[in-house]
Amino acid sequence: MNFSHRTKVLLAFAAIYLIWGSSFFGVQLGLKSFPPFLFSCLRLFIAGMALSVFCVVRKEPFPAFADIKKHAICGLVIFI
Repeated sequence: MNFSHRTKVLLAFAAIYLIWGSSFFGVQLGLKSFPPFLFSCLRLFIAGMALSVFCVVRKEPFPAFADIKKHAICGLVIFI
């Protein structure tokens, strides 16, 4: 299919609208079932697993343990 520039822009905005809108809707539903901190942990865990699977499928190297440790410490410091 050969779309015009205007059609591509409209499809891009529709995708952004649907993706972000469904994200907010999912958070709203999730917070009715889980406490906020647990729900946040679950979301980040699922995202991390999805990225790990993506890296394995694409045969990308995992980060070094030192990098993971450094970023984990920074992530924990944010909560303080």
